[in-house]
Amino acid sequence: MLSSALSKILPQTKLASATPKSKLSQRKHLPPQPQAGFTLIEVIVVVLMIGILAAIAAPSWTTFVNRRRVAAVNDEILRALQEAQSKAKKTKLEYSVSFRTEDDSPQVVIYPRVPDNTVINPYNPGFNGWQNLGKELEIKPGQVLLGTNLNTNPDTANQINGDEKVEYTSRGNQTITFDSLGALTSISEPNLGTNGLIITAAIPQPGTTNTAIDSSRKCVRVTTILGSL
Repeated sequence: MLSSALSKILPQTKLASATPKSKLSQRKHLPPQPQAGFTLIEVIVVVLMIGILAAIAAPSWTTFVNRRRVAAVNDEILRALQEAQSKAKKTKLEYSVSFRTEDDSPQVVIYPRVPDNTVINPYNPGFNGWQNLGKELEIKPGQVLLGTNLNTNPDTANQINGDEKVEYTSRGNQTITFDSLGALTSISEPNLGTNGLIITAAIPQPGTTNTAIDSSRKCVRVTTILGSL
C-alpha cells in the first residue's frame, strides 16, 4: 500500500515541478512591451510649437481685448447721453452729462438742474455720483483714455478731422447739457463747432497717459443743436 501511495504522489510532484518551467519558457518567447510616454526630443518639439503659436496669437488677442474695452466705454458714453436727453424730455428739466478722468479711470455722471435753478458743479470736491466707465469689463486704470473737445486747450489737444481738437486730459468742465426739449442748451452750443461735440475712447500709446493710438479710437458725436447723436 505504501508503494502504491508513493506512485500516486510522485507523478503529481513531477507535473507540478514541470509547470513553472513551461510558464518560464513561454515568458521568454513573449514579444517585448513598448515603453509608455514621450521621448525628450518629442517633449521639446511640442513645447517649441506651443511657444511659436502663443507668440503668433498674443498680438491678435491683445488687439481683440483692447477693441472690446474701447467699444464698451464708447457704448456707455452713448447710453449716458441718450439717458440724459430722454430724462430731460420726460421731466421737462435740464439734464447734464459730465466727463472726467480720475486716477487714470474714465468717469461719467448724469444729473438734473434742480428746480430752484441752483447750479450743480460735479467737479467740486466731495461731489458723489461719478461712475467709472467700462465696469462690465472691469477695465483697470490706464487701459482706456477718455477724450473730448469740450473746454479743450488748443496747445495740447490732438486734432481729429482737421479742425476739431480732442484732449485726453481731465481739464475743467467737460459737460453736455440738454434742455427740456432734448436740445443743446446755450452752455453747450458754443462748443458745437463743425464736427459737433466729440467724446472719444481710445487705447493709450505704451508708456503714456494722454496720447491715443489713432487706430483704436471710437467717438460719440452730438452733431446738431437739436441734440442729434
